[in-house]
Amino acid sequence: MSCPWCRILVVAVVALTDFAVYIYDVHVVGHSAPVSYPAHISGAIVGLLVGIVCLKNLRWEKYERIIWIISILVFSVLMLIAIVFSIAVPEHFTGVAVSGIGCISQEVL
Repeated sequence: MSCPWCRILVVAVVALTDFAVYIYDVHVVGHSAPVSYPAHISGAIVGLLVGIVCLKNLRWEKYERIIWIISILVFSVLMLIAIVFSIAVPEHFTGVAVSGIGCISQEVL
């Protein structure tokens, strides 16, 4: 891989910008918490963790094996927390409120 630190820097800047825009939007502007920003942040974290585990490595260094194990553990813990939270607090997931959308039939909604 050519220039790996440059790639890491670009990804880190994009991720931190996404996170900063979310914090600014919620706490400074005062909008209600939009779903897209946390979804993108969570997707980036999961993509990184799963990518570390799934991508083939031809030569293993000791620190790479430790990072691989930590990635599996963190991903497993995060998934377990998400599953337990969705079971324990079902009222948190209320669904999408659909109003003002012109449809041919109301049965579709």
